[in-house]
Formats: sequence, C-alpha cells, structure tokens
Amino acid sequence: MDSNGIILWNRSYQVDDVSRGVAVRQANDDPNGYIMLGHTQTLTGDGAAPFIMRTDTNGNPVWTKVYGRSLGRSFFPEGEIRSCGSGYIIAGSVNSPAEGGELGYLLRINDTGVTQWMNFYSQDGEPFNFTGFNDVLHTATGFVATGKCVTTVPPGMFQNTTDTLLITFDSLGAPIWAKQYPYIEGEDSGQSVALTSSGYAVVGTQEAFGFPAAQLFSTDALGNLNWFRRVETFIDGGYGIQDSPANGTLHVMSNGDLVFPGGNLFQNTSLLQFDSLGTLLTAQEYGASTWQFGSSSLIEPGETGYTFVGPISDGITLDYYLVRADANFITNCNDRLFFPTITTPPVTPATVNYTATAVLGEQAVTPTEAPLVWIEETYCATSPCIESVPVTCSLSGLSVDLTWPPLPAAVASAELWRNGSFLSFVTGTSYTDASPPFGTNSYERASSTSVRSAHTPARSVRRSWVSRSSGRSSPTC
Repeated sequence: MDSNGIILWNRSYQVDDVSRGVAVRQANDDPNGYIMLGHTQTLTGDGAAPFIMRTDTNGNPVWTKVYGRSLGRSFFPEGEIRSCGSGYIIAGSVNSPAEGGELGYLLRINDTGVTQWMNFYSQDGEPFNFTGFNDVLHTATGFVATGKCVTTVPPGMFQNTTDTLLITFDSLGAPIWAKQYPYIEGEDSGQSVALTSSGYAVVGTQEAFGFPAAQLFSTDALGNLNWFRRVETFIDGGYGIQDSPANGTLHVMSNGDLVFPGGNLFQNTSLLQFDSLGTLLTAQEYGASTWQFGSSSLIEPGETGYTFVGPISDGITLDYYLVRADANFITNCNDRLFFPTITTPPVTPATVNYTATAVLGEQAVTPTEAPLVWIEETYCATSPCIESVPVTCSLSGLSVDLTWPPLPAAVASAELWRNGSFLSFVTGTSYTDASPPFGTNSYERASSTSVRSAHTPARSVRRSWVSRSSGRSSPTC
C-alpha cells in the first residue's frame, strides 16, 4: 500500500497445500524488497514447516525455503522474523510430542536463506513442554525472546498453565538465562519484547479466572523486574481471532515511552502509551465493532504517527482493517479517549532452565502465485472532520471554566464530554463545569450537527476539540 492505504499490488503465495504468512520485514540486501515468514503443510501428512520467502519490490519471489520439516511436527501460527544486520533470526513454536511436546525454536539464516543453525528449546524438568516463542530481537551479545513456558510456581487453589517467559541466548543460540513471571491463574504469554535503556520491556496476554488482560513490564538486563502493570479486561495485540500474530506490537520511543496496540474486551481497537516508569500517559480507542483490536503496528519515521492493523468481526464475517493515526493518536475518524483500569499485582520472577537441541533440514521450494481481489470499505478517507482548535481551561474555586475560539460557521451547536461521557450541549465560546470530579479530568468538544462520513457513527468527530492537563487533589481540566 501507499502512505494513504491505497493498494499498489497484492499477491497470494501457495507453498504447499496450506500456507500462511505471519510476519514480513524489509530485506537486508534490498530495502525495496521483502522477507516473509510463514508456515506451510501438506495434506498428505508428510510434515509441516516454517517457510521463508524473499521477494523483490513487486512481490515476485526471489527464493523460498522451508526449514525443519519432519513427520510429527506442526508449527504454531505465531512467529517473528528480524534482521540480524547480516541475515535474519526467526522465532516460533513447534508441537512435536515425540520430541517433548510444545517447544520454542530459533532459526538463524544468512541473507540468501542458508541455515546457520536451528535449535528447538525444551524446559528442563518438564515431562511435557508448553514452551512457545512469539517474538525475538537481536542484541549486542546475541538474542532475546519472549513467549510462554510451564509454570514452576507450587500449585494452589488456582494454578497457571503457563507463565510469561523471557529468555536470552548467545550468538549461536545457546541459552544464557531464562525467567518466568508468574501470575495467579490462567495461561499467560509474552507477545512482544523491546530493548530499553535499562534492559527489556515485554507486553503480553494474561488470564485470571477466565478474564483476559494485558501485561506490561520492564526488567533490567538480567530479567529482574523494574515494574509490572496489568491492564484489566484489555487484550494486547497477541490475543486474536484466528491466532492473529502480534508482530511488532511493542515500541520504545526515543524518550523511553512504550506504545502498543490492542483492544477492549469484545469492543474496540486501542493504542496505549506508558512512560519508562510504567505510568499510563495516553489511551485512545477506535471503531465501534464487536471483536476489533490492533494486532500489529508501525511507528512512522520521526515518530510522526502510527499505522496499525488488526482483525474485525461482526460475528458473521472476519476481516482486517488498517488505521493511520497522527503522533497524538488521532485519526479524526471515530476515535475517543479510553480509560483503562491499571493494577500493579505482585509478581516475583522465577528462574527456569532450557536445553537446546540442534535441528536440521533446509529445502528450496517453488511457490505458486496469484493476484487477489480485495473488497475494500474505506472509513473517513476524506473525512470532513473539523480541524482541532485550542481549548483554554482554568480553575475557578471548585469549578472549571472552559473557553475556545468561535465554532466554524457550519457548526450550529456542539456536545461537551468529560472523561469519555456526555456532559452537556453547548453553544458559544465558553462553558463552566460547576461540579467536576476531583483529580484529572479530560474535556472534549464535538460538533453535533456537522457533516459526517457516511461510514462513521454519531459522535465520530467528538475529538475535534481536546485539552488536557494534570492535577492530583483538586478538580482540574
């Protein structure tokens, strides 16, 4: 696509009978070309395998190879491929009962797809593994991956199936250290890892008593916790319809802030921003559809905006959507503030140990190709949303006085919202909130009669006027 979401070209690739791509990056040896990771299998039962395809700038395959194919192995859909400067590192998960259950794997290849090494990783002391790798990064000394592993916490009334795993490796894939981060109950998993100034940051999924949530935590270079946050009833990008991969979920900004996409439980896509100390700075949600959330995102050069993709479903059909927001998380298309509940549960890292087993197998294959015809529905591509104007807010005793420039001629009246809830219809250029709640309050002005895109619901432009400031013990705006 171009920068406005217009499709320039598209292809489908069939490697075996069933093929699925899960991650794509720019190629090392040609920044206009691409490198893609996927999984493939045959219907004759002779084994599944990850495949890697290198294409040119128009999507024409340059080479395609499968790795680690063997009878009895099946590979999970989550996975990631990252540049190593020279070559690539690939992380994923494989199910192989004969080799110990569910195992994480790393694959190191050069720029032409030649295997440098491939390892399966099994958790020591476990008769049947539940290990999986969802993301991997190249570090100064080797690699770091996140995913899940069998909990080692003694059973209580409730017992985890898996806990989030953070594991480091040397340049040849030998494990250096591994730690899990136990929570009270459920199947927890790290979905994306990022390098920070102090060590690592991880975002992932948690489940407690049947309710999903997102976890975000920061560690030092040895995996010891700096802080841990849980976003209640929030789904991070790795929890998805059809196991949507969370590739590129977590980003570290130049100032150390952490940004990741996800969604409210059964509701809308969201973007969240935390500072380096784990304080929530910004939360924005988008859309109005059941089962809609962001699963992968990009930060534009210069941190001028965000583009994210994710699944969307109305309960009958399953589609994907692409959204582009500015540096303030604003799309001017059905977006609004989000107020998640953040908790800080006690989490104590536990050391776990891993054994690496070398795996062989590299095979060149020739995919078949076909163009695709997409049915597209554009939301707000030419949105008539009104440009933002500044709002001035000040305290007057226990009240908050709001003022703004005159409304555009096309706007006859407006709505005032406070903390995401409707407060009053207003006209003119000022309003006094006589009884705001104590603490920080966010006010929003929106046109109630302005023209809206035919595809967006009411109040789609209610962030046309926004102002924020902070306070702790008195009503502020």
